[in-house]
Order: sequence, then structure tokens, then C-alpha cells
Amino acid sequence: EPADMFGKCMRIPDQLIVKYYELATNRTGAEIDKIKKELDSGINPKETKLNLAKQIVAQYHGEQTATATYEEWIRVHSEKQLPEDMPEKEVDNGQALFRVLAAIGLASGSGDAKRKVADGGVRIDGEQITDPNFTVNIETGSSVVLQVGRRNFVRVRSKS
Repeated sequence: EPADMFGKCMRIPDQLIVKYYELATNRTGAEIDKIKKELDSGINPKETKLNLAKQIVAQYHGEQTATATYEEWIRVHSEKQLPEDMPEKEVDNGQALFRVLAAIGLASGSGDAKRKVADGGVRIDGEQITDPNFTVNIETGSSVVLQVGRRNFVRVRSKS
């Protein structure tokens, strides 16, 4: 998937950026030398990684998909906005948060869910929740966005 490919490129160690340009792109030796000099001069490697990720995604999925993936990455990770495309799940209303997380697959079980909440890694509509027993109440016809960690978002609706 393009978003996964893009994310994996963004997580490569800084010292491997040039190697990835050499092995995974069609950049010329002169272009790669220029990138190496820029990185050696101490610039922030984020923009270089963004360009690398976009190029690699374009090679496998096309320029249009690469541009859309790049823009979505900036929107979610730099501008801290919600992803446009996220899974939707339905749950019974009035459950404890840890049970909801386990039921929709954002945790491997109750214990994992409780740990994630207690560690501060869970948000409901952007608000951090640290009580695993917090009751999730969703008005009929509306939804909430559950976030676990930086990248896992699910829109949750009540089962009526």
C-alpha cells in the first residue's frame, strides 16, 4: 500500500538516506552527490526523506498516487490533522474504553488496551484519556475518533 511504503521510507535511519537514493531511485550520481553534500552540511533530513519517499512511491504506484500520499502524510504528521481515510467500527454504547479498544482491534486484548490507555497513548476526539475504565458514550447518529499511538485512527459509532 502506498501509505505504508511512504511511512517505511520516513522511518529509515538518517545515515541510510543516501544509500536508499543509490539503490532504490533512478537519481544520477551527480544528483545523489548533491543530496549527500546537503545532508553532510547539517540540513534537517526530513525534507530529503519526504522527497525520497515520494520518489519510491511514484516508481511503484505512479506520480499522482505519490503526490496524494505525500500530501496526506504532511496533513496528518506535520499539520496534526485527522487522516481522510480511516476505518469505521460500531460498538455497544457505554462500554469501558479498554473494552472498546480490544473489540475494534486497536489492542490485542484487555491487558494490552489497559496498558496503552494508562501509558497515555489513547485519545478520543483529540483528548488524551488515561483511565482505562473511562466510559465511552457516543450519541446516536454521531461518532468519535479513537487514536492509539501516532498512526492508528478509527472512527467509532454506536450500534444504536
